[in-house]
Amino acid sequence: MRLFEAMRAARVPVVIADDWVRPPFVDWSSCCIMIKENSIGELPQILRKLESRAEQIARNARSEWERVFGEENFFHHTVEAYLLILRAREKATTTQKLSRYAKVVRAPYGRMILRTLKDKVLGR
Repeated sequence: MRLFEAMRAARVPVVIADDWVRPPFVDWSSCCIMIKENSIGELPQILRKLESRAEQIARNARSEWERVFGEENFFHHTVEAYLLILRAREKATTTQKLSRYAKVVRAPYGRMILRTLKDKVLGR
């Protein structure tokens, strides 16, 4: 959520992640700074090196937000993203599907959801 708020406010989004799944349709390389997780200690130096480009990156962020998430295109891009997700799920192997569910189960809230469902099924 904060990523999109930064884009809308014409600020430079900084994403610190190794395996970030980029939302589709956005030219992330032009409007975002991406930092590897193991480079977090170098963040101040990295940002200082990019300071001269900050205004342009911020303008690009706002421009991309308008182009993809703005009033005229939001519905279209939302539907297109949904269709991409459906296609990917249809192509997923059983192992990939189980892996996705396993990630949810390993999350703290995932266990809570499963316990709640189990209790409801068992009538507790």
